[in-house]
Amino acid sequence: MNYERHELGEPGRLPGRKAKWKANIPTRYHKVTPPWAEDFPQFDEAEKITDYVLSMVEHDHDGMGLLLLGDHGTGKTALACRVLMESMARGEHQAHFCFASEIDWAARHRNEETPSGAKRWQLITRDAQWLVIDDLGMERDAEWNRRWLEEVLTSRYAWKVPTIITSNWSEDEIKERTPRLLQLMKDSYVVVNCTGSSWRD
Repeated sequence: MNYERHELGEPGRLPGRKAKWKANIPTRYHKVTPPWAEDFPQFDEAEKITDYVLSMVEHDHDGMGLLLLGDHGTGKTALACRVLMESMARGEHQAHFCFASEIDWAARHRNEETPSGAKRWQLITRDAQWLVIDDLGMERDAEWNRRWLEEVLTSRYAWKVPTIITSNWSEDEIKERTPRLLQLMKDSYVVVNCTGSSWRD
């Protein structure tokens, strides 16, 4: 699959369908466009989104992540996919999307004889240069799954690879429910509060 490289801040050719499937991006979000601030006038912090995208080359090296917080339907997942596909348009082939609940599966199967679990775990913890973890806090066995999530974020922090996380929780709720996660995120994530009415209404 060929990618058309383009200057950051300028609309470029997004990756093709096969590349999006390989990155595990949900079909619903395949046609979203690059994440420019003017697309999100309802966000008080929309400029943070553009600033983050314009600094993606730096984040390839410093591992700075993106934490998108807000209610259901405010565009967090669509925005995360936009940023992920922007990284792919620049030539990052190792980009991956996963739901927070999938981390538990990868962790439980990483030591099995079949390589699928081990490969998936290594992809999530290190190999994916850009990773989206969607819906933090919506896991069925949240407490158990967050143990693995902490391990993932610790590994990605050590390897300096950027992670984009979406959650319906506020910063205060993250601090109350998962203080260890908040500690891991401190100074290594740009926080954007996704405000406004639900797009699903």
